[in-house]
Amino acid sequence: MMKFFRFYLVLAAVLLPLCGWGQEKLFDKYSDMKNVKSVYISKPMLEMGPEYFTNIYLGSSTKKLNSVRLLSTSDSVVCKKLFKDIRSLLKPSDYKLLMKQKGTSTSSEFYVSKYVDIIEELIMLTYKEDKFLRFIYLEGKMTEKDVKDILLYQGTSDNVIH
Repeated sequence: MMKFFRFYLVLAAVLLPLCGWGQEKLFDKYSDMKNVKSVYISKPMLEMGPEYFTNIYLGSSTKKLNSVRLLSTSDSVVCKKLFKDIRSLLKPSDYKLLMKQKGTSTSSEFYVSKYVDIIEELIMLTYKEDKFLRFIYLEGKMTEKDVKDILLYQGTSDNVIH
């Protein structure tokens, strides 16, 4: 019994650093690309307070986040590649689709990765065919209420990231 416990403990220790690795790789690939806007906000910056972030509402959840990453592009070639890479990241993963919305001008999808009752990752994807794509990745230890507050505010027309 103790051998199984050690095995799973070692396995967890090996796999834990890989959590979020796909998003980091995606961000690294596109963040310096031409015609791509990118933002990375670290935990120390998040701890300074939500008043520093005007493009995305984080509210009191800033204290619970480790990082925020954002990629945005209007380049049709980059949109296609980035969309394909995001799809391949989400397909085999443990992400659960929270919501999918198709509007007349844009579509949105929201995904979470959670451990028991704690949401560790929130992905927000907004796109318009090959014309526009915005990818937001929040990583930390959020409650369902934190995520609800973030998602409710993101839907307002006054809060659009371009």
